[in-house]
Amino acid sequence: MKLEKLALITALLGTIILIFLSFTLEPKLIKISNINSKMFDETVKISGEITKIKAYDSFTLLNINDETENITVISYSKLNLTKSDNIEVIGKIVSYNGILEIEADKISLISS
Repeated sequence: MKLEKLALITALLGTIILIFLSFTLEPKLIKISNINSKMFDETVKISGEITKIKAYDSFTLLNINDETENITVISYSKLNLTKSDNIEVIGKIVSYNGILEIEADKISLISS
């Protein structure tokens, strides 16, 4: 009985720690030019300047340039951003018509 309680407590603590870490750990910042098809479905973090914004009813497309390359970022959230804003994006690499894009989980404005 004592061993079962210890195992249960250890499992609960481990689960709580993993949940906490999943919310606090962020991926390492990478250059857009380093993104490739082997990274499909991975979560990445990029930063760069918005060069184009196209808003639709249910999503927004942002073209981001980090001085190495451009990539399209898809956001399903309402955004209050403008062209030439510098942002940081955390999201998953996806493919649309054979072109790699980032589906944003989090977008943050970088203050100048």
